[in-house]
Amino acid sequence: MDQFMEQIPEPEETGGAGTQAATTAKQNTLELIPDVPVYGSNLSDTLRGLAATNTRLMGGDAGTKLLVAGVSTLTQDLQSTKQELQETRKTLSETKDALATANQDKAVLVERLSNLGGIRHLGNLAIVIGTALLGFGYKLIASDLSVGFALFGTGTLMILLAWFAGPMKSKP
Repeated sequence: MDQFMEQIPEPEETGGAGTQAATTAKQNTLELIPDVPVYGSNLSDTLRGLAATNTRLMGGDAGTKLLVAGVSTLTQDLQSTKQELQETRKTLSETKDALATANQDKAVLVERLSNLGGIRHLGNLAIVIGTALLGFGYKLIASDLSVGFALFGTGTLMILLAWFAGPMKSKP
């Protein structure tokens, strides 16, 4: 064993002098490509490599070119289909969000519409009562001034509130 150790030469510079400087840690600046290029498929690369090295094993030049072209076309079609699927899923997600918003707006409007009938009946009742109070107040002004003006004012106020009060228009 010693005779083998004698045959190993001593290196002139071992790199152990302590003069090495530590490198600074860099942030990862690698940008990820969202879609894999078509040329990067394993099957397509393998067939291209085989076609470049030995076409006889694959049926000659014509057969090799046809096989590589067919696989490349299928790989490109697959890649474009995947991209279309990704875009379609994104569009579907956006459409689902828009549909949810539209359904929520519809529910609010249906609720307002169902309440509008009750408010309309209340407004009509206020107009009838206000008109009656206005008429009684007008007749009572001649005999009892304070009660007549009170009824006249209350009737007028009820009519005005029935006309102008109610649900406000919402902004779409």
